[in-house]
Parts: sequence; C-alpha cells; structure tokens
Amino acid sequence: MPSSEPALTQEQQLALRPQRNARATVLLDEPERVRLAVPLSYRGPLALARRLLRLREQRTYVLDGLGLELWRRIDGTTTVAGLVEWLERDEGLSFQEARLLLADYLGTLTARGLVAVAVPAGQGG
Repeated sequence: MPSSEPALTQEQQLALRPQRNARATVLLDEPERVRLAVPLSYRGPLALARRLLRLREQRTYVLDGLGLELWRRIDGTTTVAGLVEWLERDEGLSFQEARLLLADYLGTLTARGLVAVAVPAGQGG
C-alpha cells in the first residue's frame, strides 16, 4: 500500500544524517572487519516464552570491505551528501552510482538494525 506521506526531495535526502544504533555493540574491531551485535526484542507471547524456547538474545553481523568503510564513516554528523562525495572521490563513482550504492547499503544496514536514518521534524511527511 503506498504511503500517504510525501516523498523527500533529493535535497532533503542528501541532508539526512545516518546514525549508528546506540544499542549495537562492537564485539570485534579489526582493521579489515568488525563484528557487531544487535539485541533482539520479542513481543507478545514470544516475550514470555523467550527463555523457555531459548531464543537468541542478539543477532551478530560482520562488516568488511565497503560496508566496513561506510560503517566507520557513519557518525551522526556526516550527511548522506558527504557519504556520496566520499564514494565519488574514493571509489571513482558518478554521483548517481554513488547515491544508488549508498541507498542500497544504508537500506541493508537499517534493515539489520545497525543504522537509523531519521527524517528531522518538518522535513518530508
């Protein structure tokens, strides 16, 4: 079902500041990779049965390569535009290629609970 909220303009998207999930824990930080853990939360009946069913309490992820470089640059102050410029400069991508690649990576990191990209009040919907 389509959202009733208006889409962000390209300018608004580029001004967003991705932030690391404060609940994500760094388990291992090496020059070539990082292992992160994100706590899982259970609702309803699963919350009650979590211990009985021995459901895991966290999910771990390993980032390396470009994903690791992106993770290290996400600091809550760097804008999406700044990250796009970094990809253009260091990876030799065009603006459009960098923007699409970044959108894909940020979408993955967001889906895994490692990063949040919040829209400031007054922007978009």
